[in-house]
Amino acid sequence: FGLMIFLCQIWTDSMNGLRQFVVAGIVCLAWERWAKKEKSFKNDLILLAVILLCMQFHKSVLICIIIFFITRGKFFNVGTIVSIIGTLALYAIPSLYRFLFETVFSTDSYSDYENTGTGMSVMRLLVCAVPVIFIIFNRYVNREETLDPENVTNWMMNIAIFSFCCSVLALKMVYFARISIYLHLFNIVLIPNLIHKTIRGNMKTFIKVAAFFLYLFYFLYQMKAYGGYMQAFQLSFLN
Repeated sequence: FGLMIFLCQIWTDSMNGLRQFVVAGIVCLAWERWAKKEKSFKNDLILLAVILLCMQFHKSVLICIIIFFITRGKFFNVGTIVSIIGTLALYAIPSLYRFLFETVFSTDSYSDYENTGTGMSVMRLLVCAVPVIFIIFNRYVNREETLDPENVTNWMMNIAIFSFCCSVLALKMVYFARISIYLHLFNIVLIPNLIHKTIRGNMKTFIKVAAFFLYLFYFLYQMKAYGGYMQAFQLSFLN
């Protein structure tokens, strides 16, 4: 099920940022190893060291250090709440996020994004909202688990919320969608996990079958919308 999510949602996106996706995979593996070990300053430093090494391949990976400290801990912690409030403020006041963007990236190659004026499509935002929908449902079904700060699913849910915040901001500036590249891989594990924990009986099968067709539709939508992949495929097939 997770592989299906990767192929239908993430695989096509990876064509537009292969180097960044390689870094995202390394960071995701390191993050997963960190989550399985005892929480200690030493293990935190190892994860941060991996992120700093990955910076040699893609400088934007530094944002993962901020995300790490925001999302760790119990579900819907202070950092996550601040992220949501900050997203609403930045979305409501465009001049505020443009100032922030220019301040942080004024001398960086990513400064070109500030002048593109392009944003992410609403269709992609709806797909990015899927894990958040399951998170809300899980919150009311498995309340005790969400209160346990040692539960790995908790910080993954915080990551999904942070990623959705980036997607909301990406409606106005596409760069924020590239931040989510480092976070989408966690949804491959999170979404099936939440379905397994919160859905019971035949409804679970129905949800999975419905998800398969919806993700397949989204995959075809991407093939047609991003770079004309579908048109190129049709021409190659005819030849």
